This record gives sequence, C-alpha cells and structure tokens, in this order.
Amino acid sequence: MKLKEVMNFPVLTIDSDEAVHKAAHIMSMSNIGSLIVTQSGKPVGIITERDILKKVVATCRDVRHVKASDIMSKSLKTADPNMDLVNAANLMIKNGIKRLPIIEDGKLVGMVTFTDLLRVYPDITKSFEIDVEKLPKKYKKWLRR
Repeated sequence: MKLKEVMNFPVLTIDSDEAVHKAAHIMSMSNIGSLIVTQSGKPVGIITERDILKKVVATCRDVRHVKASDIMSKSLKTADPNMDLVNAANLMIKNGIKRLPIIEDGKLVGMVTFTDLLRVYPDITKSFEIDVEKLPKKYKKWLRR
C-alpha cells in the first residue's frame, strides 16, 4: 500500500512570519495537532502543539510576538506519495517523528501520521527493519499505544 492511499489532505499551513497565537488558533479551530510552516509557499518546518507548549507557554513567552519560524522544527523529513507504508514507518521511527509531510513535484500534497499507518496496517511493526526491542523506552511506549 502506498502513502497516497492513506494520506490526509489538504494540509493546513502557516507562513513562517506569522505569530504563534495564529498557529494555535488554527490548530484549535481545526482540531489538529500540527501545522506545516511555509516560506514563499514552500514547506520549511513543522509546528506541533508540543512546540507551542514547551517553547512558548512553559517559558512564558508572548504568543503574539513569537514567530512560527522561531519555534518550528526545521529538519523537515518528507516522503513521496508513492512510498510504501513500511518504508514510511521505518523513516518515521528512525527519525523519531510522528508526522510525515508528503511532497510531490516540490509541493505539499498530504500528511501521514504514525497513527494513520497503524490504523490501516496494524501489523506494520512486524515489517520494521529495526529491532523494536532495541528502541529507546519512549518509542516502545509510543508503538504500543
């Protein structure tokens, strides 16, 4: 099965210069946990609820003055819509990510979460290239949810 068969779309985005309060508002109103951050229309990072909590709220920064680019994760891992689910899951685990933006011809076309993969392929962990038992404790707990 390919990612294009399970990916979510459209993907909500926010410009890198926008304030974090706008990101929080979009996520809250859309009932989602992350936004892809764009610059000149191209994906450059991702903001999650956890980023807002840890990098803004917990440090008492003003959400009106902190930009999306200030707190986004910049090492955006992406995948092609034709990637198979097992390769995508391996990529996500090896990089410690739960969300995988899908890029086609340089454009953001979808998003897949690890939960999406488990929903459509519950036995996917049997196909991993890595030994799940050798993963750090936090990832084992994440896989067993």
